[in-house]
Amino acid sequence: MGPGEAIELMVDLTRGEEAEVGFVLARRFRRVHAMLGLVRADMATFYPAFVADAASWTRLQEVEVETFAAHEVGLLFGVSPLWAAVMVDEAVHLVEVLPRTLVALETGVLDLGRVRRVVNATRSEDLPAEGVRQVEDAALAGAGTGPWEGPTFQTFKARVRRAVLRVRKRTAEAEAASVAERTGIRVDLDPDQPGLATLSVCGPTQDILWLSRTLYDLADRRPGTDPRGDHVNSGRRQVAALFELVERAVNGDGAAGGVAGDGAAGGPAQRW
Repeated sequence: MGPGEAIELMVDLTRGEEAEVGFVLARRFRRVHAMLGLVRADMATFYPAFVADAASWTRLQEVEVETFAAHEVGLLFGVSPLWAAVMVDEAVHLVEVLPRTLVALETGVLDLGRVRRVVNATRSEDLPAEGVRQVEDAALAGAGTGPWEGPTFQTFKARVRRAVLRVRKRTAEAEAASVAERTGIRVDLDPDQPGLATLSVCGPTQDILWLSRTLYDLADRRPGTDPRGDHVNSGRRQVAALFELVERAVNGDGAAGGVAGDGAAGGPAQRW
């Protein structure tokens, strides 16, 4: 066998071993995830009253369960608690969020470095489930039968990064479109109290918070009692401030927001 043939044989053997490594790693991820389920089952055994309540798992945060599982994983593999926690986190994400990426590792299509790149890119909380699927699609596109047939690692990183940016851009645009579509004012009449109606203003959060704070500040500047000496609560004062703002705007009074009657501006009568 000549040197060239020996090199080709070595390449084939190494690539085959890399696929075997991926299979073993994927199996380990699945077993670590299974450990998480066993921890839940173990807690159910020791705390049957706790588990009997369906809301109990909600009160016990998932991170707490994963912490218990990480302790068991650390003992099993002889690694530090910190690294065991990383193993549990990656296993949960791959099994529950990125199952196709896990299969790609298992079959040797992607190596561990590329898999972890996808995991880290899709772990962000601002990516919706559909966005995660799109990023995974981009990562698996053109992968071939192994990492050596797909894009280089740097190209792979750039592809995943671009996919995340596209999803976030679309998510922001969709959110803006949703806000624009829902922005508006609605009036609801109360059939049980003919003298009352509700004015609902729906808009961007920051704008509504600013409006609410402004009305609160204007209400705080108004008298706390009416001309008869009766107490006027904050809600009534805020409504009065809103009507006064609108009335002054309609009348072309640039001093909107002041308290009527507190100067010689000749504003509208005080509303209660």
